[in-house]
Amino acid sequence: MKVYRDADGCEYIIYEYNSILSIWHVTDKLSGETLVGDRQQVDQFIADKGLTEVVS
Repeated sequence: MKVYRDADGCEYIIYEYNSILSIWHVTDKLSGETLVGDRQQVDQFIADKGLTEVVS
């Protein structure tokens, strides 16, 4: 599980839900909305939103 943040400070939790089927979840920490997709869709989402990984 990794946490990403956009320019406005909104955070998203991104993790691989099912490695066999390559299903990934992106959850908006503020609204709780979840986007489900494959790795390519998730990578595109990260690029489109300009997200950066939060290192703890």
